Parts: sequence; C-alpha cells; structure tokens
Amino acid sequence: MELVCPISARCGGCSRLGVPYEQQLAEKQRRIEELFSPLLGGDAAQKTHPILGMDDPRRYRTKIVSPFAPAKRKKSI
Repeated sequence: MELVCPISARCGGCSRLGVPYEQQLAEKQRRIEELFSPLLGGDAAQKTHPILGMDDPRRYRTKIVSPFAPAKRKKSI
C-alpha cells in the first residue's frame, strides 16, 4: 500500500510515510521489546503482545507529547 500526502514535501510531518507500513510495525515491535527487555528479564519478545496494525493506516497519525515532565521549580525570595 502506497501512502501519499499531497503536502508532504512542504510539511515534513509524516517522515515515516515513505516507509512500508509493515516495516513500520516491525520497527515499533522491536523498539517496544527493546524498551521493556530490562523489565521482563530480557525475554520481551515472548512476553509482549504484537503491535496491531490498522486495515487502512492513511489519514491517521498521532504524536504523543507529555506535558507532565518534571521541571525544576524556581524558589521565590
């Protein structure tokens, strides 16, 4: 499946758009297994569920930004 965006050259927001969807899912799976490997005793591949893909991944991209990152507080005098 070829994913095409008419403004991708100007926007740049979908940097993974040119990567085949199956490859994107495989890379996500590898990253999740790598991330959780220390917590799962190095056996994350057998203990994690597979990443579930969409039937039609077009027009659906999301980005998570956490506003809850700890920050240093300034003390008032």
